[in-house]
Amino acid sequence: GRLVFGLTLGASLGVCSSYLVFIGQTLASLSCDANSVNILRVYFPDVSVVTWEVWSAAILIPLCLLRSYKIFAFTSALG
Repeated sequence: GRLVFGLTLGASLGVCSSYLVFIGQTLASLSCDANSVNILRVYFPDVSVVTWEVWSAAILIPLCLLRSYKIFAFTSALG
C-alpha cells in the first residue's frame, strides 16, 4: 500500500514539475523572440526561464490548493 502510494506520488510530482519547466521554457522563448511582436515580448522582454517558472508556480500552487472550483463555474459558459 505505502509503496504504491509513494511511487504514485513520485510520478505525479515528476510530471507536474516537468510541466512547470515546459511552461517556463515556452514563455521564455516567446519573451526572448526578437523577430516576433507578441504580447510577452512587448510587456516582458527578455525574462529568464527561471523567472517564468517561479511566477508560474506562484500562480499554479494556490490554484491546486483550492478545495472547490465553484468559483470558476462562470468560465464553463464560455465553452
